[in-house]
Amino acid sequence: MKDKLSPELLDRIDEQIKAITNATDIQTTSAAYDEAMTIINKENAKADIDEKAAKVTAEIDSNDKLAAETKNRLKQQIKNDSQKAKDKIDAVNAPKGDTSKKKEQIEKIKDTAKADITSAGNAAKNESISSLRADANNELAAKYQKAVAELKENLAKMLTPPMLIRHTTNTHR
Repeated sequence: MKDKLSPELLDRIDEQIKAITNATDIQTTSAAYDEAMTIINKENAKADIDEKAAKVTAEIDSNDKLAAETKNRLKQQIKNDSQKAKDKIDAVNAPKGDTSKKKEQIEKIKDTAKADITSAGNAAKNESISSLRADANNELAAKYQKAVAELKENLAKMLTPPMLIRHTTNTHR
């Protein structure tokens, strides 16, 4: 994760590590620990959201049954949901000194975002299934029409006048 953090965030974490190292009381140590862990928890959650968004976006892009407009709409929804969640994660700052409660809030936001992203992926799959069903129904209807036409043609051949005459003369004997 360290390679994904901005220099600014790395500097903030380093500052907190120095504060812990140089602390002379428990309050300073706890505050520095809380700050550093909250940064790490936030960045981990945002990275998870980005990973999920990239995976689902790639699935949508590779789905050849979706129209470009649908793909763009779903990808924009994923982008919006991801950004909204990351903004909420960035806003988590309470309760002060309670790292685990902040982490719970962050995890809840992350899980909701990932569920929203999955929902967009499922919508893409559902649209694909609908498209496949429509294609299958159209193919089946075409085959049905062809079979009916062949049946009518064969029936017409069977009922031509020479066959009718032979058929009627054979029934009177």
